[in-house]
Amino acid sequence: MKPSIRIRLVKEKPFYGPGPHLLLQLTHETGSLREACRNMGISYSKGRTIIARLEQQLGFPVIVSQQGGKTGGNSVVTPEGKELMQNYAGFMEEIKKRVDEVFTRYFT
Repeated sequence: MKPSIRIRLVKEKPFYGPGPHLLLQLTHETGSLREACRNMGISYSKGRTIIARLEQQLGFPVIVSQQGGKTGGNSVVTPEGKELMQNYAGFMEEIKKRVDEVFTRYFT
């Protein structure tokens, strides 16, 4: 038995959690929002909606995309988007450690 938690960031609406975090990570790794969506098994339009909601709630862009052409398009995570990813990952790591400590106190 172990605890399972899911933390989302909320402003007017929930906008950042495990799904959007993975979408940004995969976009950063692949250089393509379309490829990130494909890897996650979601449509490109759903991925664009997630990014639009995220950017609307934050008030700044997290991805800059360039249209395709002969060489194809690309998507780059902005410095602010990278900072968001790093902060969320660190926050989640610390939260999980604390949850494990509390769980151990009550369930061992």
